[in-house]
Amino acid sequence: MELQKFIDNNRDYIDLFKKNNLKVKKNKNNLILVTKRYNDNSIVKEDEYWKMYCRGSVIDTSTNKLICIPPVKSELIDNIDNHLEYEEVQELIDGTMINLFYHKDEWIISTRSDIRGYNKWNNKSFKDMFNECFTYEYENLIKTNCYSFVMRHVDNRNISKIDKNDLYLVEMYDLHNKIERLSSNQFPKYFKSVQNLVSLEVKSEIDNFSNDYNFNIKGYTIKNDSKRYKIINPHYEKVKNLKINYSNDLISYIELRKNGNLKDYLNYFPEKNKLFISYRDKIHILSNDLYSNYKELFIYKTKEKKDVPYHLKPFIYELHSRYLRNKSPTTWQDIKDYIHNLPSKRLVFSINYMK
Repeated sequence: MELQKFIDNNRDYIDLFKKNNLKVKKNKNNLILVTKRYNDNSIVKEDEYWKMYCRGSVIDTSTNKLICIPPVKSELIDNIDNHLEYEEVQELIDGTMINLFYHKDEWIISTRSDIRGYNKWNNKSFKDMFNECFTYEYENLIKTNCYSFVMRHVDNRNISKIDKNDLYLVEMYDLHNKIERLSSNQFPKYFKSVQNLVSLEVKSEIDNFSNDYNFNIKGYTIKNDSKRYKIINPHYEKVKNLKINYSNDLISYIELRKNGNLKDYLNYFPEKNKLFISYRDKIHILSNDLYSNYKELFIYKTKEKKDVPYHLKPFIYELHSRYLRNKSPTTWQDIKDYIHNLPSKRLVFSINYMK
């Protein structure tokens, strides 16, 4: 297995990871998590294929052994014709990858960025979400195996609609003696998994992508030994491009207002409508407060500087600096334009300060 061979052949493998622009996150119990940087789309050479496994692999540095191996990074293809002979052709499940492995008498989960899954999405940890989805008995698991699941949790929707919590087993490795990827036919039957499909049927589905506007199907994956390929549904990709990649809904709302995609976004994510209306109202209140305080301080002169709310002071001084430069009166439209163009995080800070 390429990554383990790289570790075995290089005593300074951790330094080499860093030199190759990989992120190395240390954890207690001598564990490290290795990932490619999120925006690193560089092409991997064949003799460096070990990098394709660096998508959340976990290494025990006391033994220099891999104890968790996520699915290898897949190669994007536009055409399935040259891959029809492969046996493992499956639907791509849209969700969050969660890895599960056994270490020092306990089962541990990991995401791409955190061992144990304490990182959060909308104030809920991935560990808590996984526990709500995992309805199986740990005693049935094999301790020398590591498991990779796609988690679909109602509080962590990516693109495809989610009606209920679900967990799909998508990859398994046997780490006993030698490292071996198990085929989907070897998965335990009690786990929900993705069924192998007939290649020609998949080809028909892919050919129909242009006519079928169903964005809930992410695409298809093809597995051949250690290699993986994927073909993505363009309608899924279109909706994905609408979504702002923030775990903070307020920042997402602000960015969508700025780029003009808010209406289209809510067509696909109507469950956010009520929340976004509340954000709209808060921004309107903030704008009104800003305009009122500005007029009271600089026009009517009925307010002292010390009495201006803390979260409004920087905005008021910036607005007045504009007035001093161009001598044009500050109008309600100026206030709205100013708020609209503020950096999202500055606006979020002020809105949160209002609570």
